[in-house]
Amino acid sequence: QLGYYVFVTLEYFRRVSGVAFIIQSSSKSAGYLSERMFTYINGEMKTRLLEIKDDEFKAEVDALRNEKTKKDNKMDLEFERYWLRIKRNDMRFDLREQDVKTLDALKIEEFKDFANRMLYKDPKIYEIQAPSKSHQEENQELLNERIEKNPKI
Repeated sequence: QLGYYVFVTLEYFRRVSGVAFIIQSSSKSAGYLSERMFTYINGEMKTRLLEIKDDEFKAEVDALRNEKTKKDNKMDLEFERYWLRIKRNDMRFDLREQDVKTLDALKIEEFKDFANRMLYKDPKIYEIQAPSKSHQEENQELLNERIEKNPKI
């Protein structure tokens, strides 16, 4: 239990897709939450992604395909989707159809190779922390430890 708000979503910034982890806690510092997030990414998540079985992969692809082909039951959902494309200056209004074609052609080994390359071999990390005043000292200590372990940070 990391916090009272834990959310993982796909994020899209300047036509680049990524994964966003949003974690908020009143009892743990931002540095601690970051450490736990990376422990999860490099542990359980890595195992699930890189050791996924064919039947599990097919079930995930089918679920995503169903989500992408589901008709909007309200006009405002369709409007929101198109308006988001316009706001991002991305005029690919058929992106859901393109996604379905990509899913239909996706092979499990391609998925594993992509996940391994993007998350583990050559990850691009952009981290923002907003520690509360009560956690700033602990957060700075944890950050200093991370920098000592990995000077590239």
